[in-house]
Amino acid sequence: MIIYIKKRFFTLAAAVLLLTAVFMYRIEMTEAESTVELPVIMYHNITEKYNMTGKYAILKTQFENDLKYIKENGYTTVSAKELIDHAQNGTSLPEKPIMITFDDGYESFYAYAYPLLREYDMKAIMSVIGAYADLHTQKEDHNLDYSHLTWYEIDEMAESGYVEIGNHTYDMHKNKGGRKGCNIKYGESETSYRKALFDDLLHLQNDLKTHIGKETEIFAYPYGAICKESVPVINDLGFKVVFTCTEKKNVLSGSSEELLHLGRFNRANGESSKAFFSRVERNEGQ
Repeated sequence: MIIYIKKRFFTLAAAVLLLTAVFMYRIEMTEAESTVELPVIMYHNITEKYNMTGKYAILKTQFENDLKYIKENGYTTVSAKELIDHAQNGTSLPEKPIMITFDDGYESFYAYAYPLLREYDMKAIMSVIGAYADLHTQKEDHNLDYSHLTWYEIDEMAESGYVEIGNHTYDMHKNKGGRKGCNIKYGESETSYRKALFDDLLHLQNDLKTHIGKETEIFAYPYGAICKESVPVINDLGFKVVFTCTEKKNVLSGSSEELLHLGRFNRANGESSKAFFSRVERNEGQ
């Protein structure tokens, strides 16, 4: 009788352990299925001159090879609008989403990247510096070694469906006078700082409304320079997708808060597409 009871006890215990394991496995699978890994790639300038390449400028051929790698390895480029819809409305993202972003608004994007995006049917975000767009619109200088986009070019691309325009400050993409990007300066009062940042970003938002018909919900920190005092200003202006320069793969669970500090991998010249994207997939920064 004792042996029989012990057998029943062990059988019951084994069954409980099995059910617990199955239950925990299902929870883990559900959690895994409810999250999405999102690598974001950060580009700056594109050139056809090898002597112009570096940490923030890559060859046109290398950029095209990146697009080929993205396509051949099952990735789908997604827009900021799709991320917002996913967070706010629960709409699905592709199985392997990836984002292509460009900072600074170099005209080389219009000359080289934009045609390739159309050819490969891919989306990208271009975050512009308003003061440079004003300058190069007023006095056009189409030297692709340094020229920036005009408002005419920005408007054309915004209308195309391939390019979303982001805010990269109106005129705070600098590293001088004690301020790096739109960071607070040492000794600057929070009230003074918040007004300076708010006025600058609102200036570009108003310019975007004038030139392309709408403000943007996308913001990219110059140099990735973030401070705790900047966050309330970014929120007050209604930005919903905010890019940093932290090299990390983003894991999205559907929260809008997650979109306010998206990491990006800087694309420097020199690495092959396979080597670069393999590092991204391993979540390894430079």
